[in-house]
Amino acid sequence: MIAVNSVEAAVYTLVASNAVAVSSGFHVFLHEPLNTDPDLTPWIGVVTPRVRIEPWHAQVGNPWKASYELQVFVQDGSFDNAERAFDNALRTLDVVLDALNADRTLRGTVQHVTGWQVTPYEHSVVEEDNFATYLIEITVEKFV
Repeated sequence: MIAVNSVEAAVYTLVASNAVAVSSGFHVFLHEPLNTDPDLTPWIGVVTPRVRIEPWHAQVGNPWKASYELQVFVQDGSFDNAERAFDNALRTLDVVLDALNADRTLRGTVQHVTGWQVTPYEHSVVEEDNFATYLIEITVEKFV
């Protein structure tokens, strides 16, 4: 069986221990996707939306394929304007993608990352502070 907590912890550790993330003061959290405090940016939130297990082979005794999807929210902000918030979020996104790309087995918790998709998620203004958020959807596989 795929150990959901182990995969989440691996993503958290890969990002939280990345040298650039540490030196830049990234705030990395499990199970908390979004932030409204400008003092806590750059913000990285790791959450798990779905686990899917399906038969890989029809024969008894052959492994099953567990496909697992998790989401990483990358958020940064600016006190000035939305454009700067998105620029900051893109720089933060680059660091997170580099950290995740450094270990495609996510610290040995899965066979491999099968793909990821990055999309702009949200732009919000909270008390005149601009927040820009990108969503990374990661798909991994493991045979169980």
